[in-house]
Amino acid sequence: MKIKFLKILFVLSLLISNDNLWGQAKVYFVQNGSGKMSRCDIDGSNVETLVSGLTNPDGAVISLSLGKVFWVEGGGKKPVKSANLDGSDVTILDTFNGTTNSISPRGITIDEENEMLYIIGASGFASCKLDGSNMKATMSMAIAGRQIAIDAPKNKMYWSSQGNKVSMADFDGSNIQIISDKLSGSWGIRFDKVNEKLYFTDNYGLYTSNPDGSSIDTFLKYPTSRSFSSVEIDPLNDRLAVTNGSSGILYYGKISTKSVTQILTGYSSMFDIAMGPASYRQAKNIVFSDIKDNEVTATWTNGSGTGRVAFLKTTKIGNPLLADGTEFTADAGFMNGEQLGSNSGWFCVYNGNGNSVTISNLDPETDYRLMVLEYSGSGANISYNNTKTVLNPNNVKTDFSSVGINNNTLPSSAVVCSGDFLDTVKGSTPTGGNPPYQYKWLVSTTGVFGVYGNAFGDNTKEWYIPGNINQTSWYKRIVTDGTISDTSEAFLVVVLKKPVKPEFLTYPSYDICVGTLYQNFAATTTPPANSTYKWSAVNAEIYSQGNTKQFALVNFKTAGTAKVIITADSAGCSNSVEKEFVVGPDTNHVPKVRYFNGDFICEFNGVEKYQWGYDTKLELGGYYLSGAINQNYFNNTTDTVHHYWVHSTKDGCTQKTYYNTPNSLSSNGLNKLVSTVYPNPSTGMFNVVFNQELGNNTKLRVLNIAGVTVLEKSISGIESQFSLETMPAGVYMFQIMNANAFVSTVKVVKQ
Repeated sequence: MKIKFLKILFVLSLLISNDNLWGQAKVYFVQNGSGKMSRCDIDGSNVETLVSGLTNPDGAVISLSLGKVFWVEGGGKKPVKSANLDGSDVTILDTFNGTTNSISPRGITIDEENEMLYIIGASGFASCKLDGSNMKATMSMAIAGRQIAIDAPKNKMYWSSQGNKVSMADFDGSNIQIISDKLSGSWGIRFDKVNEKLYFTDNYGLYTSNPDGSSIDTFLKYPTSRSFSSVEIDPLNDRLAVTNGSSGILYYGKISTKSVTQILTGYSSMFDIAMGPASYRQAKNIVFSDIKDNEVTATWTNGSGTGRVAFLKTTKIGNPLLADGTEFTADAGFMNGEQLGSNSGWFCVYNGNGNSVTISNLDPETDYRLMVLEYSGSGANISYNNTKTVLNPNNVKTDFSSVGINNNTLPSSAVVCSGDFLDTVKGSTPTGGNPPYQYKWLVSTTGVFGVYGNAFGDNTKEWYIPGNINQTSWYKRIVTDGTISDTSEAFLVVVLKKPVKPEFLTYPSYDICVGTLYQNFAATTTPPANSTYKWSAVNAEIYSQGNTKQFALVNFKTAGTAKVIITADSAGCSNSVEKEFVVGPDTNHVPKVRYFNGDFICEFNGVEKYQWGYDTKLELGGYYLSGAINQNYFNNTTDTVHHYWVHSTKDGCTQKTYYNTPNSLSSNGLNKLVSTVYPNPSTGMFNVVFNQELGNNTKLRVLNIAGVTVLEKSISGIESQFSLETMPAGVYMFQIMNANAFVSTVKVVKQ
């Protein structure tokens, strides 16, 4: 029997009646069991059926820019459909019936500004334009997805999974991370883009967290014995709604008070709810014309509100967010109309029901941003549409003035590493005034923005060469024609600290011949904090490297000059050191090592000397065994955390031979098979998700910190799990092995 849930998805309401806010909005809901889409007033009254005959409708979302509702339908084909807000013009956007998009959709959300829909299902994600075109699906794993939320500017999506998880990933399905895996019956999820907070629910309450999953807090516990399943938030107007799916109850309240009251019940087959007006569209397509140095005309395509306001700011990013219940006085002279808040910089330049305005009182050669917002009602009952749409907001730059010096601009910023040479800083070509111009470059000498002195060196040209930079600084350019002058905005040069140059601790001290293999190299220390090591070689091969990358094994296969390089990287800055070797033309011998009756034996006679040693298995650090210089080395206590080897020297060539050779980088690359391990740490049960389907000839082996195998099992498919519930707390390593004995090693922690 399919369990019915009530899931709510509010789209901020921009309404057209003159009633109070409580009576303005319409709640749209899909009924999975009865196959209907209906709507009611926000107080739960006036329920009416809009569309019937649907097949198991699940997720729903409203587009305020188009005045449409979109939903996902279940059944055999699981189509995505749309309709007008009055239920007319039902259209199938996609059936999800092809081999490349069979994700079994459940939830849907919208990016109004970029005109995109995002859909989640049991086996992946999909996106398309609002008309259903440009459909793209990502079916990377069985995620059991329920509902989805997005942060479009940061290319992030968040989703709930059937069971106990909330996860996040990039829009292409990469970089999957678990936000929480301790929920009970997770379902609802929403993203608050105003305050950059995530809201999600389970059977016990409503929770908030930062977008990366940190600082999870219990925001609201369910008011009775019934549990939450869905959530919607409107931070701008202090609105909050949650639902109980199994009982069909809708609660409504305020974010600030963290309290809700019941407004609707008796619709237990509701799967999702969207909130909006009876019919409402945002303005779009702002176009600028007759652009002068102090004036510009803007026209746009009206939406379906009773009126609209236009706000302008000296900026190229952002948008105004208008709270309901407040009217604004407009003036086409910039900064003469009413400002949003006390210091937002957004000024009202239009308020009416037309589609154009000529804005004056502008500065020459300056960037401005205009947004038109539809509204309905008036006075305390006015309600605004804050939704971004196509070319709304839009930017314009005024023309340069014929009076004074103009176009004196520099790049916004540059990032360099400490001590690096910063090439020529080229400003724009000035205009206006009475050329020829004279130039003067300034720099913030104390590192504090606003305190400037003359820049060092030749600072009298149109361009400037800072040279070697060691501290973050700001630069400005003064242009003068002898009578008037103009100072540019600051050019910020951010200097990142280079990591400390690594040093070699271990490298071969003997002659290298063709075929000399597995040579130990080491840096003196592990990578410093916030740094990583990278090994590379010229005319040689980095065969393998340890888990900290302090140690590496290098092969020399061809004669000539070879180099081994170790580089420290930190925040985009690097520092390298290299060793050069001459690889002689003689071909090295190839011994073999076996283990018998407690003895390691080098099966190669007639060599000049032997030296036994070992590499630590995880780090690959090389260590000589004192006194172990015979053809055999007795050791009856061997373990699985060391790779034992012998150096044998013959005819001036020294070869290193393992009894159990470490994996090469090509096999260690199988670490990329493992996409996600969760939970980690865990009290016992671990789930492993792979980046590709594994065949039946794959094994999973778990070792404790001493290298002793504590668990081994066969695995296959895209996901597997293993239990350490009977093992003591500590650090364990699990390995993924294919038929060729290649190993992928990942660390887990048992709590």
